[in-house]
Amino acid sequence: MRGLRAEERREILEELRSHLVEKAAAGGMTGIAVDAALESLGSPEELAREYVTDELLARAEVSRSPLRILDSLFRWASLSIAGFFVLLGAIEISLRLGGYGYNPHFFKRLKIGNEDFFVQNEDFSRRFFPRELMRNPGPVRFRA
Repeated sequence: MRGLRAEERREILEELRSHLVEKAAAGGMTGIAVDAALESLGSPEELAREYVTDELLARAEVSRSPLRILDSLFRWASLSIAGFFVLLGAIEISLRLGGYGYNPHFFKRLKIGNEDFFVQNEDFSRRFFPRELMRNPGPVRFRA
């Protein structure tokens, strides 16, 4: 559980200890009940990763540091499908806000004078061909 402060580690250990005592007490405090309680927690590595990721997400929420947020997202993405899709969505939003990419539609809207027209999109074939082999549909214009 590297990356966590000593106080946070103590809190986690106390939480786990109380959870195990509750589970074992419900099973009669036998060795089998203790083993079942330990098994219900999952592997120690997985449990530690979840705690560290939760802590990183909490820190990122407070600090708003882009690097801390990215670190948290990458860790969350490695733990769950939901985290993976959140990471993909964050990347997509970042790229769109940064203006990266091109318009993939065949026509694009253009205002000429006071009228709206659809005209050809010269970048349309970029998704099918490398820049050197791109084809242009030629000049096309019609009212929107």
